[in-house]
Amino acid sequence: MKKKKAIKRYLDGEKVKQIARSMKISTSTIYLWIRQYNEKRNSIVNEVTELKKLAERQQQMIEILKTVDCTVSAPLKEKLSAMEKLYGKYNNHLLCETMEVDRGTFLNHIKRSKGENNRYNQRREELKVHIQKLFEENNQIYGSKKITALLRKQYVNVSEEMVRELMNQLTVHVEFVHLFSSESILKFV
Repeated sequence: MKKKKAIKRYLDGEKVKQIARSMKISTSTIYLWIRQYNEKRNSIVNEVTELKKLAERQQQMIEILKTVDCTVSAPLKEKLSAMEKLYGKYNNHLLCETMEVDRGTFLNHIKRSKGENNRYNQRREELKVHIQKLFEENNQIYGSKKITALLRKQYVNVSEEMVRELMNQLTVHVEFVHLFSSESILKFV
């Protein structure tokens, strides 16, 4: 009873020394009660915060379940294709937890489905435009190695194999000119 009164008086703005004198209690005891009160209050605040986070997470899980085209008990392949549509919209951890799919399995599915992946195809089309432009700007004499180097200078992360493959798709080929053939010598004479 004394403890509650002392804490209430402290919360109302009264100084600890005044409370201690009037209640005939040591100041260290009142400070101990205040510290215990604050710790209890902080633990309750933390618990409420955690419960709010949990409620928000469960709300998002419900939203995912409403949006997805299949149930949690559906076959894995069906769940993966349904989850792929929500990729990027929701947190991967939450998406996988909701659909009861291992994160690694889901991320491997995303990574391996490049043929159907629009981002992958879009990037390839953008690279084709860059490659064609660089090839034309450099008088159609640069091969995949030099074009790769130019792309990397422009901070485009791409492999030489990818550039070579895209150049073949574009049917862009370097015509080799022999500098010291009899025909080339006659042209300069």
